[in-house]
Amino acid sequence: MADADYQIQEELAAWSSEVKNFLTVNVLHTITHAKEELERLDFLWGKIRIEKCITNANFKTEIRMEGHLIVAADVELKFTKLGRNTTLNTKLQQYCVLHQILEFHRIIESQLSQIRELEAWLFSFGVADTPAEEVADDTLSHGTKELAQRVDRLYEIIREMCRHLRNAGDVLRLPTRRRFPYNNHSDLRFQPALPSDVVIEMSLHRGELLIEAFQISETKKPQQNFLDGCISKSEVLGSVCLLRGQNMEIVDYASTTVMIPQLEEMLGCLDEEIKWLSHAQANAQALLDCVR
Repeated sequence: MADADYQIQEELAAWSSEVKNFLTVNVLHTITHAKEELERLDFLWGKIRIEKCITNANFKTEIRMEGHLIVAADVELKFTKLGRNTTLNTKLQQYCVLHQILEFHRIIESQLSQIRELEAWLFSFGVADTPAEEVADDTLSHGTKELAQRVDRLYEIIREMCRHLRNAGDVLRLPTRRRFPYNNHSDLRFQPALPSDVVIEMSLHRGELLIEAFQISETKKPQQNFLDGCISKSEVLGSVCLLRGQNMEIVDYASTTVMIPQLEEMLGCLDEEIKWLSHAQANAQALLDCVR
């Protein structure tokens, strides 16, 4: 019995030593690196400076983007349905705010605050002084329980952190619900004004700037729910949405994209940090499994 108790104490002592090293070295290094990388990538979007001319069969667009703003856009558009065979030329009258970048910034800022708190917490506690002896009835000692509680807390914090960071990536990758036809209004202004049956929207998708033009027609067909990923022409055509208080059918659609290198770098950096944080989370789970 004494040998068994001694073996248990030895195993718990080894576990405690591994936990201390995990908290004060491995996780601390991961968290510090994540903080530095997130601080760096949160500055990248402010450095976006793009001026490009994009041309395809239906669209010609000269675009200028600075940070989270589309500051200029000259659009030449041609729809072929419903008798609209003339080319439409218009210019963006006021800046287009890409709210997805601002939402990304908000999430990263909140997680940086969380990371700084976690970093301070890892620095603060004296795990080296935490005892790991076992009491006579083979239940975990107070010191071992305290270590387990800390690892459990760390696991929950990192899990939430990864969830929020994945959401930040989705903000730049997935279509925003502010875009037409998800929303029931369009707030971009052009000069000359767009015809009443044409809507132009700008948003981010897959880390690129997506410029879309919709030709619409009044209909008595019922509205339908749109999938968040509905952006291809075949999926959009024939869809019915609400605009200006009326049901509108999308009868023609054109789109073009502009690559944004800074966003591509931001998403790559974010994915890498999520990978390392997830690895730390998995290690925390493995340590907890040893004492459960």
